[in-house]
Parts: sequence; C-alpha cells; structure tokens
Amino acid sequence: MNTKPTINVTAIMKQPDLIKWAITIVLTAVILLIPEQGLYNYNLKLFLAITAFGLALAAFEIVPIMVISIVMPVLWIALGVAPASAVMAPWVGTTFLMIIGAFFMSVSLEDCGLLRRIAYYMMYKVKANYFSLLLSIMLVGVLRILRP
Repeated sequence: MNTKPTINVTAIMKQPDLIKWAITIVLTAVILLIPEQGLYNYNLKLFLAITAFGLALAAFEIVPIMVISIVMPVLWIALGVAPASAVMAPWVGTTFLMIIGAFFMSVSLEDCGLLRRIAYYMMYKVKANYFSLLLSIMLVGVLRILRP
C-alpha cells in the first residue's frame, strides 16, 4: 500500500497564528475585491492591498519587521504600483542619511566611553536633580539648533 505523507499544518503553526494569517489574507482579499471606480484604480488597489498586508503582518507580529520592510517595496516595484525611484526616494534623501550618521556617531561615542563621561559630567553639574538634567538636555538641543 503506497501512502503519501501529509503535512499537518496545525503541527507547524498554532491555532492563534493560523487565525492571524487568515485575518491578514482575508483583509487583503477584501481590498482586492473592491470594484475599481473613479480615483480607486488598479494601481491604488494594489498599493492598498500590499500596504494593508504589510501592516497586518506587522500588527499581528507574524513575521519579523525586517522581512516586511523588504517585501513591501519589492512588491510595489515588482507589481508596477510605482517606479523604483519613487519607492526608494525616502531612503536616499538627506534625512535618512543624517539618521544613519547619527547612529554611527552614537555607537562610536558609546564604544569609546565618551557618551558615558558626558552623561556623568552633566549629572555632576546639575547636582543629580532630574528636572535640571532634563532642562539642560533641552537647552543643549535648542542651542545646537540655533547655532549652525
């Protein structure tokens, strides 16, 4: 007797995970089933479906956020929702590059211990008063903005 092995889905995923996947897929399908009319054209329908799918995945924490952040732009480009230049524009702007630079700077300052020494120095100057510490941090931020 030749029997084929069967895959037991409930052994791989628990019931709450199956419910989360079902809600995600049904939500995406509902958006795709809305008829096109007026401003709601095919591209907008695909954009909303992909975005709702990604947001549902993130909300239910079904897959890691890194996977969602890669899959959504790839789907937008692959399905022709938007050109690659429009999809990738936020990641090549000056704001994003400044944030990356700030992360590198904070990691290097923390690695060499300078960040901790600056924090201790500020706490010493304000005599361990929490409100004064917050006020001094705010003042440093405002002065940094005003002085180019």
